[in-house]
Amino acid sequence: MNKLKIFLFVFITLNIVSPAKAEVCTLEGDTAIEINRYNQCLANQMNNSQRMQMEMNRLRDELFILREENQKLKQKLNIIQLTLKNLFLKLEL
Repeated sequence: MNKLKIFLFVFITLNIVSPAKAEVCTLEGDTAIEINRYNQCLANQMNNSQRMQMEMNRLRDELFILREENQKLKQKLNIIQLTLKNLFLKLEL
């Protein structure tokens, strides 16, 4: 779980710090080759945007799962602490 947190931190930090590499699609001419390049550029931008959105959704879901797991572990830890406290109180009597 710690490795995942480190990975998420590094991933998000690098995405924020690194400059955006937005490719600008411009139609340079009216030949079939230029039109195909332009269309390919637009298609690549759409694919990259969809991939990024899917990755963000996956990370959001993973974060939700980790938060739920963290809450369950905190509850288990509280139960263990209470049990230990009760054991020590009984030992003192």
